[in-house]
Amino acid sequence: MDKKTISIAVSILVAVLIVSQTYDFIVKRQANALLPDGPGKTEFIDRCSSCHNIERVIKTQKSFENWEAAILWMQKMQGMSPLPQAEKQLLINYLEQNFPLKKGEEGKQP
Repeated sequence: MDKKTISIAVSILVAVLIVSQTYDFIVKRQANALLPDGPGKTEFIDRCSSCHNIERVIKTQKSFENWEAAILWMQKMQGMSPLPQAEKQLLINYLEQNFPLKKGEEGKQP
């Protein structure tokens, strides 16, 4: 590769990194504004907002067991990295407390 090609490639790479970091910042800021405060919020934003649309999560309602099953499914089927047990428990508690399954909806869960 000549110097001009390398210079163009480096410029493109820098631009992609800047856009990526800006997008990540905006997503996390939006998540922070939309999600209820509480233990597990920060961990949820850090772990989940890079892959999930926050509005979709807000509309989702699951029992503790189904939130746990969803995390296990993501780990097994989607390649999500394992979570330390304490962090996993914190996330599930946050989700179940803030986005619980409504009474009478038990049979409608996947």
